[in-house]
Amino acid sequence: DLHSLRRRQRQMCIRDSVRQADAVKRAIEYMRSALDAMRAGMTPDIVLTETEGAMSALGELSGRTVREDVTNRIFQRFCVGK
Repeated sequence: DLHSLRRRQRQMCIRDSVRQADAVKRAIEYMRSALDAMRAGMTPDIVLTETEGAMSALGELSGRTVREDVTNRIFQRFCVGK
């Protein structure tokens, strides 16, 4: 019936909102970790790993994924002597 359909739609929206909020929270945590790693003088690969985690979490929201070539370009900018 119509009432049941509306109730299911609300439940789906709530589930989606919770999932999206979790993805944003994880992205923020990854970016904080990346910033902490940079401040601590960690190697660029550590910073990149945290940044990739953030991009992956944000990709859950947009449906996009981090492609390897983008990751490589970011890493090349960090590396000295390449």
